Amino acid sequence: MGLPYLYNQTFNYTVNIMISPNSIAFINMYPFIFILLTIAPLIFFSIILALKLSHRTKSLLFFLNAVFSALIPFITNSLINYLSTLQYIYASVLNDLNIYSELLDVMTLVTGINQDIAFFAIALVILNAIFLIYYIGAYIKEKQNI
Repeated sequence: MGLPYLYNQTFNYTVNIMISPNSIAFINMYPFIFILLTIAPLIFFSIILALKLSHRTKSLLFFLNAVFSALIPFITNSLINYLSTLQYIYASVLNDLNIYSELLDVMTLVTGINQDIAFFAIALVILNAIFLIYYIGAYIKEKQNI
């Protein structure tokens, strides 16, 4: 029962799905979700700058924003995998050319958005790191003056 036995295994999957107009219409929300995931760290960044918090708290918030910005490409890739699985299931089960065409259009749009997300996430991580270092320096300088 070594490795060759494992390679000869076949797996049977049963997929139970409920297809409704709402579930198919929700697929059109994926590009909006991708855009929100891209813009969210930028919104958090501007909110952090606008709040009147201590330097230590701001540096912690910039660190958390940098971590979230670094995770965005991984989140979007998992969403693309999920969306491609949905596309395959809906196209196989429904066998409808119009729905397949709509899903293909959404996948094309989402893939186009995803190409730019990685560069945007890297830029946000660098920007958050710069402000993180600045506020850590300001906190250290404030501690030395006291």
